[in-house]
Amino acid sequence: MKILYFDLSAIFIISIMIVVLFLRNIQGNRTNQLLLVLYVNVMITTVFDLWSEAYNIWFLAQETDSTFRYFLYYGYFFNRNLTPLLFQLYLCSVTDTWHILKKHRGMQLLFAVPYTMICLLLFSNMFCHNVFYFDQNLIYTRGPMFYGLHFCAFLYFVMGITFLIIYRKILSADKILTLICFYPWNLIVILIQALIPEYLVEMFLNTISLFLVSNIVQRPEEMINPVIGIRSHIAYTTDMKKALYLRKPVRVLLARIVNYPSLLTILGNDACNDLMKHISKEMKAAFHTTHDSADLYYLENGLFAAVSETEEPDYYRKAAQSFSASIHGGVQMGRLELEMDSCLSVFRCPQDFEEYEKMMSFVNTFSSFLPTNGAVTFLEDENDKKRFHFQLRNEIDKIVSKAIEENRFQMYYQPIYSVSQKRFTSAEALIRLFDETYGFISPELFITAAEKNVTILQIGEFVLDSVCRFVGECCRQSNTSS
Repeated sequence: MKILYFDLSAIFIISIMIVVLFLRNIQGNRTNQLLLVLYVNVMITTVFDLWSEAYNIWFLAQETDSTFRYFLYYGYFFNRNLTPLLFQLYLCSVTDTWHILKKHRGMQLLFAVPYTMICLLLFSNMFCHNVFYFDQNLIYTRGPMFYGLHFCAFLYFVMGITFLIIYRKILSADKILTLICFYPWNLIVILIQALIPEYLVEMFLNTISLFLVSNIVQRPEEMINPVIGIRSHIAYTTDMKKALYLRKPVRVLLARIVNYPSLLTILGNDACNDLMKHISKEMKAAFHTTHDSADLYYLENGLFAAVSETEEPDYYRKAAQSFSASIHGGVQMGRLELEMDSCLSVFRCPQDFEEYEKMMSFVNTFSSFLPTNGAVTFLEDENDKKRFHFQLRNEIDKIVSKAIEENRFQMYYQPIYSVSQKRFTSAEALIRLFDETYGFISPELFITAAEKNVTILQIGEFVLDSVCRFVGECCRQSNTSS
């Protein structure tokens, strides 16, 4: 007598998880869509498993034709063996290697071959019953080729473990461990089911393993901003680190509402969040008008990002300009018409930024040196001189900090001549900064940066110490001459 409660529990858990995924609104990108597909696949498999076993219990004595029973078992095997393939595709998405899969036919073939073999085995079973069959008493019996299904599943086991080892640096240790454990866990499940066939624990334990993956690897509370409803700054930093590590070509639109602090003061927290939701909807509308799309992020404090893998730069350019036009000129909020000062820029990775630190520095500072009139600045359109200027402005904080640490500032003295006394009476102290990459940097630039990051105090101490030593040296030379 088969115990059906495990399958019923699995269906209950999967139903709750699917509802939770939709309520959390995390189904927007490929990874989340594949997670939903996995849940649906496991749900369908469990329903076939439950139905086939229940059918055996309820109708075995009355049934004379096994056609419907074959249908139930084929439904189970086709869907059960599809799970490893779907999980492999999920690994590609969660490691952000989908672009590699799309470009390499060999990898696509490698992924498809085991499931194709499974399908061929099951189709051949319709004619020669070499995988499974029902004997004259309608009892389910395994054929000599049944373990070919397990062999094909084992190929996915080897493939998945190898894949995770190769791309282990992309994910954190806890996520890698959870994903790797999915495979031995499923092998253990199959072994338990074989040893204790009366307990239908296979799909229940498979559901538990998928539940752990979705809650440890996905972490929707971190990946989605719960207030604005799009991806969070944690998701942005995670995804951009992956893109740069894998050298995946992406285009990124940054949009900062420059007067966000003023809007927050005027509107209050709740109304300002409503305004940010409105802006996110405008961004979604602009970037989801064609077959291509972009992942949208809210990086806090009025800063948005749209990241796309599109190979159509004209599409992305039009989408960015469409979004700019939608927020330029103000937004109506109740009785208030709010004017927004926005700064927008588009850059490419890894063409424009090959290092994560430089890219994030640009994200944090671009609105301080780009126009705030709503126009979109495309870095790829700028000439070498402007790009050099943008790069210098982007790295100035790092340059100043390094100059203080390595004592790279230099003091020059401009002598002042007194006509009446007919001699040099004083000197003007001038501080200069020379960088190996950018050469001499204007004091207007590095002094302004130092005032913002409070390193101006250390520069002031350097200037005072240098001037005092210079004056002391001049006094000693004067006394020696006299």
